[in-house]
Amino acid sequence: MEAKKILIICSYPDSILSFRGPLICQFLKNDFEVHIACPNLTNNPISNELRNLNVNLHDLFLSRTSLNPFKDIKTIFNLFTIIQRIKPDKVFMYTVKPVIYGSIISSMARVKYLFPMITGLGFAFHNQIGKKNFLQIFTSKIVKFLYFIALKNSSKIFFQNQDDYNQFLTDRIINVNQKYFITNGSGVDTDFFQYSPITNKNVFLCISRLLVSKGIREYVFAAKEIKKTNQNARFLLAGWIDDNPDSIDLKELNQWIENKDIEFLGKLNNQIEVKKAISQCSVYVLPSYREGTPRSVLEAMSMGRPILTTDVPGCRQTVEIGSNGLLVTSMDELSLIQGVNFFLANKNKIDEMGNNSRELALSRFDAKIVNNAIFHEITQ
Repeated sequence: MEAKKILIICSYPDSILSFRGPLICQFLKNDFEVHIACPNLTNNPISNELRNLNVNLHDLFLSRTSLNPFKDIKTIFNLFTIIQRIKPDKVFMYTVKPVIYGSIISSMARVKYLFPMITGLGFAFHNQIGKKNFLQIFTSKIVKFLYFIALKNSSKIFFQNQDDYNQFLTDRIINVNQKYFITNGSGVDTDFFQYSPITNKNVFLCISRLLVSKGIREYVFAAKEIKKTNQNARFLLAGWIDDNPDSIDLKELNQWIENKDIEFLGKLNNQIEVKKAISQCSVYVLPSYREGTPRSVLEAMSMGRPILTTDVPGCRQTVEIGSNGLLVTSMDELSLIQGVNFFLANKNKIDEMGNNSRELALSRFDAKIVNNAIFHEITQ
């Protein structure tokens, strides 16, 4: 009997094994022929590992953040060619453009089973948060319309939190009759991100793309203010400047480094480097404006770190207040400062809250649990 074929479409090769590795292995164990379409994939360092798993790789022309319609037309033709060549039985896709174009093109190619995953609402939806501008409003309207067209023929839509599902209903992108499933993010490999003892209780860490909407400026402001009165406090920042209209600029980053407001670790290139960075901190901080479910927070939880994050969709799901962390107000430097000061003043609570984070990661966010649920929903 001919093997069932599944095509996974994504926009960032480094996410494939770290985010979807267990899911891919689950498909392979169940006799699926697995294909992945992603930009810059065949020459990426992960390509050999994927080929060793017997995964079929396809380079996809796609610019994650470009608004250039000519580039997107090229993406559409390229993706249509790939799908026509593979003729998959099922397509699973995640992040904005793969979901939109993957769903539309797969429908045109008459693929019967489509499973988009909404991993976060992104820049296009940030006009609902704080000050609006013309670019955000215009982009938001286009993206919502494209989502509406794309998701009409979905077999089931995966959301990473209830708030995002409610937002799609409110914006009439989807309707109550469409099938959906709420996952606990993408899960975390709790075997790899094992508990790590906390050795210095003055160290805070944030790992993120350097976007305004990740709360990076609030984090740096809090660091600067707290260090005026507490020289022992350390604030680590890891990340990179993304090709995104929401990015901070290099000049601003260099100013923070020069002023020693933060200790900049640069871009972390693999899970080993992420694990090393988390092991250095006592509290993990993410002051984001909105998330799907933040992967870095789950990794920090798995390693036994208290979480200081914002009371917004995606982030609030990772914290049981007072048990494994604290929630602060989004876009509020003073609220973030109060949160940091709580941990500096209550160091005796850090180990206990870190242990609770680890237990929560094991019981709710373990990748094996999450990926088993996704696999079941796709194959049932």
